[in-house]
Amino acid sequence: DRIKVKFEESKLKWSLEVNELENTIRNLDFTLSQLREEKIQLETESDIYEKTLEKMSTELIEKDNTIHFLLDERKTWKQHREILEEEAGSCLLYTSDAADDLLCVDLGG
Repeated sequence: DRIKVKFEESKLKWSLEVNELENTIRNLDFTLSQLREEKIQLETESDIYEKTLEKMSTELIEKDNTIHFLLDERKTWKQHREILEEEAGSCLLYTSDAADDLLCVDLGG
């Protein structure tokens, strides 16, 4: 009889431990499920941030290229102005007579 009682006690103890383990497994499954959802959310946010960063980087490169183009254009116009100043002297005079390609210019007088 004593062995039977001992056996039943052991059986109950093991049953409680199994129940506890099953609860632990359920909790771990739930936690794992939450972590998977968080991972998906983080990956989605990461994709959004990456696309935003890529767009901003592209815009920055375009602005940088525009600045370099404008600086090159400015240099080109500066060179043209210097050439014109060298050829025409220090002052360019524009009048309606000069526009008609006449040999002389009426300065009014």
